[in-house]
Amino acid sequence: MIVIENVRALPRATVNSPGRIVLADLSTTRAVTIRDLSVQGACLSADNWADIPKVFYLLIRGRANAEPIRRTCHKRWKVGDVVGVRFSDPLTDTHFEDILRNAMMPLLLQSA
Repeated sequence: MIVIENVRALPRATVNSPGRIVLADLSTTRAVTIRDLSVQGACLSADNWADIPKVFYLLIRGRANAEPIRRTCHKRWKVGDVVGVRFSDPLTDTHFEDILRNAMMPLLLQSA
């Protein structure tokens, strides 16, 4: 039996929210799904993008009607279409809470 140990420094929250990768030279953007998130990094699904660069920007929707939150990301690992990234600068607690609230909004509307 193989046991995979969670070695993350901080727990992550499952968000399954849309995001956008922007290359550092601003030449290309690409839609991604943010699978999970911590203040220090994220796990992204980037369909059919074999050559994701080592450094790029990630745009994340936070508070409604606000500018997206932008973080510089460093690719840590890639398996298939799934990419793990670490942020150059951690998310603030406020940004993290806004992202989680935004990710939960569709669930809250369904239960109302």
